Amino acid sequence: MGVDPSAAAREHGLRNGADEVYDPAALPEGYGDGAEGAADRRMDLVLEATGVTPGLETAGSLVRPYGTLCVVGYHHAGTATFDMRLWYKAVTVVNGFSPDRRRTMRAMARALDLLREGAIDSGRLITHRVGLDGVDAAYELMEAPTPDFVKSVVLP
Repeated sequence: MGVDPSAAAREHGLRNGADEVYDPAALPEGYGDGAEGAADRRMDLVLEATGVTPGLETAGSLVRPYGTLCVVGYHHAGTATFDMRLWYKAVTVVNGFSPDRRRTMRAMARALDLLREGAIDSGRLITHRVGLDGVDAAYELMEAPTPDFVKSVVLP
């Protein structure tokens, strides 16, 4: 399941394996906090990769009690405070950023191994390819993405 305010991102998700996609403002009943019993459609594992406070808040509401929230997004700005609802739900919060650089490097090496082995298809995530002379444009695209942007790669 994917959640994104961008219609283009939701369409991209459907083309690349998501079985359901929703606008965060229009989540069906059962997908947020307060859902119970048979109507509870919250998830055991939620990956948050937005890097913005509203995305983090939505991700927190999507994880079920005793589930896991993996915060991959880099929250360097805004008011990303700890959500006490996660504590009350006994959610395990896994931060994608570790102060232990050796651990980070091992994780990155493993991810590169998975890419090399073909276990992860990154090609579907790369929507823009630029040469070294296009690095400035690549940064501009990250700051103000077009609707079809997911990730870019700089090639020599």
